[in-house]
Amino acid sequence: METAKGKNNFKDLDEVDIQILKHLQQNAKFDIKQLPDVLNMTKTPVYKRIIALEEAGFITRYVALLDRKLVGLPLMVFCAVSLSVQNAEYIAEFNKQVKDIEEIIECYLIGGVSDFIFKGDCKRPEKWE
Repeated sequence: METAKGKNNFKDLDEVDIQILKHLQQNAKFDIKQLPDVLNMTKTPVYKRIIALEEAGFITRYVALLDRKLVGLPLMVFCAVSLSVQNAEYIAEFNKQVKDIEEIIECYLIGGVSDFIFKGDCKRPEKWE
C-alpha cells in the first residue's frame, strides 16, 4: 500500500485490510474495541491499519446516512441529462454549476444516449400531499 500520492490498488491489500474496509463500510462507527476481537488482533495494529488505509486514500471520508423521510426528503430522484455541446471546457463549467445544486447528491458521467445521471433527494410535490 502506498501513500495517497502514489498508486493504490485493491489487489495490494491483504485479507485483514479488506476485512477492516468491509466492516467500516457497513458501519463507520464500528467500535474500535470490537473490531480487533472480530479480526482476532490487538487494538494497536488495527488502529494503525485504519490510519494507513486513510493515508493511502482507500478511506476518503466518514459520512452519516440520513433517513430521507424523517428529514423531509421522501423521494429519491434519478435524472438523465444530455449536453448539446461536448467539449472539455463546457463539461467543466457544467460540473461547476451542478455542484451548487444541493439536491444533487451524486452525479455520474455515462455513455449512451445521455451524458450524465444525477441522483438526488427532494421533497414530495405539494399536489401529491
